[in-house]
Amino acid sequence: MNEQASRESLQNGDGAADFQDLFENAPCGYLSLDPEGRITRVNRTFTSWTGHSGETLVGRRFLDLLSVAGKIFYETHFAPMLRMQGFFNEVAFDLRCAEGAVIPVLVNAVERLDGTGRARSIRMTILAASDRRKYEQELLEARRAAERASRELREVNLTLEARVEEAVQKRLRAEEALRQAQKMEAIGQLTGGVAHDFNNLLTVILGSLELLQRRMPPDPILKRFADAAEDAARRGAQVNAQLLAFSRRQPLQAVTVDAREVVQGISGLLERTVNGVATLEFKLPQQAIPIHVDRNQLEMALLNLVVNARDASPGGGRILVEGCRGMVDGSPAGIWISVIDEGEGMTPEVLERVFEPFFTTKAMGAGTGLGLSMVYGFVRQSGGDIDIVSARGAGTTIRLRLPDAGVVLPPTEEASPLVEVRPSDGESILVVDDDSAVRAIAVSTLEQLGYPIHQANSGEAALRLLQAGLKVDLLFTDVAMPGRLNGIELAREARRLRPDLRILVTSGRLPEGLDLDAVWAAGGKFLSKPFHPLELALSVQSLLDGENQLPSAAAPSHGPGTAAGTP
Repeated sequence: MNEQASRESLQNGDGAADFQDLFENAPCGYLSLDPEGRITRVNRTFTSWTGHSGETLVGRRFLDLLSVAGKIFYETHFAPMLRMQGFFNEVAFDLRCAEGAVIPVLVNAVERLDGTGRARSIRMTILAASDRRKYEQELLEARRAAERASRELREVNLTLEARVEEAVQKRLRAEEALRQAQKMEAIGQLTGGVAHDFNNLLTVILGSLELLQRRMPPDPILKRFADAAEDAARRGAQVNAQLLAFSRRQPLQAVTVDAREVVQGISGLLERTVNGVATLEFKLPQQAIPIHVDRNQLEMALLNLVVNARDASPGGGRILVEGCRGMVDGSPAGIWISVIDEGEGMTPEVLERVFEPFFTTKAMGAGTGLGLSMVYGFVRQSGGDIDIVSARGAGTTIRLRLPDAGVVLPPTEEASPLVEVRPSDGESILVVDDDSAVRAIAVSTLEQLGYPIHQANSGEAALRLLQAGLKVDLLFTDVAMPGRLNGIELAREARRLRPDLRILVTSGRLPEGLDLDAVWAAGGKFLSKPFHPLELALSVQSLLDGENQLPSAAAPSHGPGTAAGTP
């Protein structure tokens, strides 16, 4: 009865709409293709999945909707098998949607033949397989996890004792490394803070000695004492620089150099330093090994390492200075500079403290204990690392890993000629420093050259003067100052107010998170503390003259009479 009613309904056209609705909104995709595989009809379900409209799909090949792997499988397996057996069931494909997404599906296909046995059309039923694919993937991962866990359990059972011992030792080594790192960091913070204050004292001492010498009568005895005091202050500055290097707060003037050229450039000095006590050899690659470091500090580090190697080799032997690029003994890739000796070596107790400031095993007066501390701080501040291997009676190997610059080296710049200090042309200067003694030395030096001077004891006070309309040609500011604005931030704010303002920044210890790149970014130039009055005068003059180069912060300080004139 129901079958008869259905036939009558179809004959009367009453069920056509129902069948159309069933076709369009079925829970699967329906496609009709011509024998060449081009889509002739598609239902709404399929278009909603893929984001393609029916109009854009009709006439396209079904093959075009597949991923690259799917296209290959369709042409090499699916289409030939469909022609051979006339159907294909549950073949997994990935469909590319209109917006670029990919959805997994299962395809069932059957060929419809005409009266002559030729293919008239291809009917496809597309089933969404996202959930099934996810389930299969989860099942596969679970199976792999179970197999992996089973293997690991067998391995654990076989090597449990050894693994426990290894884990305990690894944890002990990690805890010891952490304690050592915390100790070095604490020592670094202490020495850095002391060195910062000492730099200000040295700046005042050097400046005061210079100002006193200008006013002294021409007495050779007084001059000898003054020169001795100045020489002692400069030696104190060198010790201070080593402390700052260890604390990783020393301002570094990094340039891109070929590490081979640096080693070759001081090879003569290193040979004179060894002085025949041991045989000094060099092993460098043929290709350039560019690094981005402070060249003066690298040279000083190499000199310190070779001096230590010489002192550790009283019986002779070989000292090898080696450079290479890449990985060394499984350590991270980079540029490696090594100093290897065949000397006495170190005990584990000495090795544990070898980088501590003022720690030395040398006789009284034979060393300061700051050489390796400076090397350690310089390498870490440069973004590298230091590795040391030593044993009593087996020599010592110290490797410096420095970041690979990875760029073509620029040509070496020639040194700038000496410049004569001349009086001011009326340019005015704002001097900013929270240390009144340092500020007084700078002010006295510049006033004697005829510069009109304004002063401020903090970044906030200086900014208020500029905001109130103070007109100056140059801002000379310390970096580390209390309050809201340090010297770098003051330089940025001043540049916003006065884009043409010349800026000279000074410091002996850069605060955490700041380096000389921050000085350049703020539009300033840098002068390292402690500075000699002559260095300050030349730096100010070069900035006001529009020159880009300042006296190097890493270069040795100039003494009186270095240039043609003195402030």
